[in-house]
Amino acid sequence: MKTQISFKSLLVAVVAVTSIVFFAPGCKKKSNDGKIQMPEFTLLDKDLKADFGYKPGTYWIYKDSVSGEIDSAYVSSNMDTMVNAGGCVLSNSYYEKMDILVKFVCVTSLDANPKSMGEEWHLSARYHIMDMFMSNKKDSLLPASYPLGAYLFDYPFQPGDYHKTTGCVISYIDSGYIKDIYPHYTLNGHTYNSTAIANHKYEFFRESQQIKTSNSFYISSDAGIIKAVFNGADNPSFYRVLELQRYNIVK
Repeated sequence: MKTQISFKSLLVAVVAVTSIVFFAPGCKKKSNDGKIQMPEFTLLDKDLKADFGYKPGTYWIYKDSVSGEIDSAYVSSNMDTMVNAGGCVLSNSYYEKMDILVKFVCVTSLDANPKSMGEEWHLSARYHIMDMFMSNKKDSLLPASYPLGAYLFDYPFQPGDYHKTTGCVISYIDSGYIKDIYPHYTLNGHTYNSTAIANHKYEFFRESQQIKTSNSFYISSDAGIIKAVFNGADNPSFYRVLELQRYNIVK
């Protein structure tokens, strides 16, 4: 049986271990003025965590308006950790990071048994930012070893360009931006609250193949991604339009 550790317990453990490191004889970390530096912890934005902290039991049912396929996405795991903010260089600061793994299965009227699509969305939240990484075994563009990354949005939603990097580890190759934000947005007869449209363009080489895509994500504060448009400019098979049909959110 798995033992689940709450974030509060994790934070206490990190503080305890860090205290041992900092206060052990000969291992005290001091600033230039000789004072001992205590570690600093920055928690995830409370509104971002409250609105997008999906737990197992959460699912979304999408219909691909291009192929007619019904895709079911579900939360496989949700994990909170404390990450050193220094990136490649150890820092005295730590931030809370929430990682949510979303897996897809495909259900069609001709196939009574759901089958794995090998598609995964990895949502990663830090500070007030939500990142997203995508891999899809259905095509050669997004293998699991080369996920496509996106700086998805700042929260609360705000317009702007999101072509940024994270420390020295992650560098996004997209030129993303949010232009439109709606207090209410209606899709398939259902009205969603506070919805932003995040647009992302990618142009890069992978295994000597030039790849161009232009994707859009319609993100609602109460249901997550309600619509996703994947448009491969040089690869028509990459084109998909997923529209949310129904969902269940567990937080």
